[in-house]
Amino acid sequence: MSQSGVLLPANRLRSLIILTVIGLVTCGILGAQQVSIPDPSTGVVDGMGAVGFWVTDSVAEGASLLDTTGYSVHLVPHEDLDHEFIYPCGEWFVPSPGRYSVIVEGPGMMTPFLTYISYHPQQFKNRGRAAVALVVPAGTVVIPESVELGPGKVVRLLHLNSHLVHSGYMQREMSRRALADAARRGVMMPAGPIVAGIFDNSSQEYLALSKPIDVPVDGRVEVRPQPPSPGTSHLLTILQRPERVAELTSDVGVFWARAESGPRRAADVLIPAHSRVYAIWYGLSGKGHPEVDSSHVYVKPRMIALEPGRVHRLILQMETRGSSR
Repeated sequence: MSQSGVLLPANRLRSLIILTVIGLVTCGILGAQQVSIPDPSTGVVDGMGAVGFWVTDSVAEGASLLDTTGYSVHLVPHEDLDHEFIYPCGEWFVPSPGRYSVIVEGPGMMTPFLTYISYHPQQFKNRGRAAVALVVPAGTVVIPESVELGPGKVVRLLHLNSHLVHSGYMQREMSRRALADAARRGVMMPAGPIVAGIFDNSSQEYLALSKPIDVPVDGRVEVRPQPPSPGTSHLLTILQRPERVAELTSDVGVFWARAESGPRRAADVLIPAHSRVYAIWYGLSGKGHPEVDSSHVYVKPRMIALEPGRVHRLILQMETRGSSR
């Protein structure tokens, strides 16, 4: 992939890319250097300050911007997570007011973790605002026709280790949703292991989960989420982190503790991200509860009787040790 533009100062580049909320900053920080980002005074569309996204594949000192040909910006509104608004990358555009998750994708590359922006016209006066997004190698996930996706069913994709600890900061996980048509065509995800699920918007339940499967670099992989085997259940637990935890990357183990005596079972899939920890078990049965092993957080026991053939989803709040119980 060709590169263009003059180098961004390393400290500025990191601040633009690594912050989990993308900083919309004026292009004036680039000084008199000749870069591919246009003058901010040109970033006015229909009288409103516009936004624009550019890309880089490195945050190292000396990294430059990439050619944005073939890249697009996908804004996912927080009030409608099943849809994406798509804009060209490397150009100014004006989204509807609101708060969005941001995904940038291009030929074989995409953002490795989710970032957020808020757009309100009153914040943008007489000039545009530009953001630089980090991109990494990616591939395409396809849900084949053999997997039933009826009305109201949505495919949810979750990356298992999408650069979650990056340059010393814990990042937000890369997760995407796709309606049936988009899932059949293919949805881009960072290269590496992912889990896919089929979610029913009517019942607000998962119907099937896949085992982890690798997304190839610049390739395609078919994923077939499956319901639990007869007599067993799957369990997806989402553990919300406390608002203030100093050691986001410190020890957190998650186990299934059975109501009856016996050894605990470690989660088959464990994803510690910025504001939550995902734990998945396949083929469980009986009664029990998720349990957290950690020196700084815990979760109050919540007993659940697993129903055979069902994918259970629990959302639990972790609390800091030493807080009132």
